[in-house]
Amino acid sequence: MTDLNQLAEDSFESALRRNPKFNSDSARLKIYEEVEEFECATFNKDADSPHCPELTAVEEELADVILSCLVFSKCENIDIEKALRIKNEFNKKRS
Repeated sequence: MTDLNQLAEDSFESALRRNPKFNSDSARLKIYEEVEEFECATFNKDADSPHCPELTAVEEELADVILSCLVFSKCENIDIEKALRIKNEFNKKRS
């Protein structure tokens, strides 16, 4: 399994290279932007990604949503792997 905290770190560093003033507010707004792009992509599920030929547009945009959430977790010093494990265990016990 991929180390999500390391992926968050890598994605955060990439965001900082593109925008040295990137911060938690920027990350939060990026999540909204990526969710909107994901929603648009779902209307044409068979469309190819314009950026990653091995992905559909839906796959690319969903990856962007997840990466944006990981970047936000890094900005806020959230151990996302721990949070996901705990939340997943909680969800398993829900009726």
